[in-house]
Amino acid sequence: MRIASRDHVIDAQPSPRPLVVAFHCSGATGRQWNALRDATAGFDLFAPDLTGATPGLAWSGHGPFDLLAEAAEALATIDRHPGCVHLVGHSYGGGVALAIAARRPEKVASLSLYEPSAFHVLRTGDARARRAWREIAAVASATVRGVATGDYEGAADRFVTYWAGPGAWSRMKPAARDATRAAVPSFALHFHALTSEPTPLAAYGAFGFPVLVMRGDRSPLAARTTADILADAMPRAARVVLEGWDHLAPLTASEELAAMLARFIRAATLSGDAGGCLAA
Repeated sequence: MRIASRDHVIDAQPSPRPLVVAFHCSGATGRQWNALRDATAGFDLFAPDLTGATPGLAWSGHGPFDLLAEAAEALATIDRHPGCVHLVGHSYGGGVALAIAARRPEKVASLSLYEPSAFHVLRTGDARARRAWREIAAVASATVRGVATGDYEGAADRFVTYWAGPGAWSRMKPAARDATRAAVPSFALHFHALTSEPTPLAAYGAFGFPVLVMRGDRSPLAARTTADILADAMPRAARVVLEGWDHLAPLTASEELAAMLARFIRAATLSGDAGGCLAA
């Protein structure tokens, strides 16, 4: 038996193979992790499309949106899996992965994050964190305002410029601009879910499984600061700062990132040290 996960298909029957569950960034799809699928041969990879990834995946509006609502399908897959899973996430997907890890720590074999957008940890931090909070809150407010006023173009321009730098919006191909403009309402939902996540920073410090926190040295302040705060808070976290990389590197350097993630995931699997994760 097989089940369709949006446009991705995975085995529904329990599998003896280790499972990697990977979450993409806002504006991308699960195909962001195709290189990771190749790099983790011998593992099963589940890379679901998140809310807004395609026009058919708009939020239903049947109640408020949060990270648990986003993670519902992945949580069901994880709960069905007989063993532990390796979680991977980039940007918004990193926030989703963290939310799952906080609620199913006994099912996590390892956690790999590239600049997770867990912006809620910025609100009560030091001066640098508060400056980063104001910076990302301004981008979030502009996105929400664009949705409220119908100015999706302006909101998309602000969003892309923040993450990719000045002139990035005008350099995008028309089809990519169209897709990004259409995704603006989902960006607003993502910002809301990320900034209102209730998990306290101290909860991440209780993770007993191996964690990899990666960031670039050319990324925006909010991305760099959030990654640093999380790495400092988790005793078992390995921090990697990649010279010349920015927030979108997982899209532009997907094979290099996949190789690094695969090494970490395989090492966590071979070590058998998953911090209390339930055995298969």
